[in-house]
Amino acid sequence: MDPITPFGRKWEYRHSMWMNWLFGPFLLTGFISFIYIGIRAKKKKWLFYGAIYFIIMAQYFFYFSSYDINSTTFDISIMLVLGGWVFAWVHAFQARREYLRILAVKIMKDPLQPTPPYRVKTHYPFPTEEQPFTTIKNVKKVKADLPVVDKKVPFTFNVNNASLQEIASHPYIGNILARQIVQIRERVGAFQSLEHLIEETNMKPHIIAKAKPYITFGNVEKQTPTSAEPSNDEEQNKPNASPSRKKETISGRIVDY
Repeated sequence: MDPITPFGRKWEYRHSMWMNWLFGPFLLTGFISFIYIGIRAKKKKWLFYGAIYFIIMAQYFFYFSSYDINSTTFDISIMLVLGGWVFAWVHAFQARREYLRILAVKIMKDPLQPTPPYRVKTHYPFPTEEQPFTTIKNVKKVKADLPVVDKKVPFTFNVNNASLQEIASHPYIGNILARQIVQIRERVGAFQSLEHLIEETNMKPHIIAKAKPYITFGNVEKQTPTSAEPSNDEEQNKPNASPSRKKETISGRIVDY
């Protein structure tokens, strides 16, 4: 089974812990799962479903003492709560796919959010800058191979044009150094060379040795060095640097013998 997001299964499992609330018997805590993802994803429909599951649970537990076990009302109530519990599990697995994609898109678009240092291959279509999806329903219906970076294969990138996500997805750069590079790039404008990049970011030697072949600095306007040699006009107007030697006069006294 392919990962739902480019962040991999481990990331998806960590952000699916909200499903543990469904283990509560008879929807005692199951409604909390939908309220949680509704708040995190800002989706009113999941908040509405959470309220429905809460009502189904409440009608059984809050009025359990007044029910007659042999009455039809009790049978309907227990069938309703058991059916709602099973349906909540099925509903949660369907909502999990949409919730993880919404959360992943939110993290990828927000540079202040902590992102995984790499991406993995996925056969599920995922919204990108080149191929944005208008709704999550379009993502569910179609499966296609997308050019997602493999975490084990390094790639060449332009450090002056690459986005934060692209730099962070490189296996030799990582998330922390990528944020530092982008922040310094916004301050200095562009990196002129590898030496300039190392000087500004204080990259460690082992990172430099690995990442050096994959970093490029294309489309950088370099300042033309001014020649140290003076022009012809300057030479003509320039005073002679070597002072003329003064004639030495030898003065003495003539001695008669």
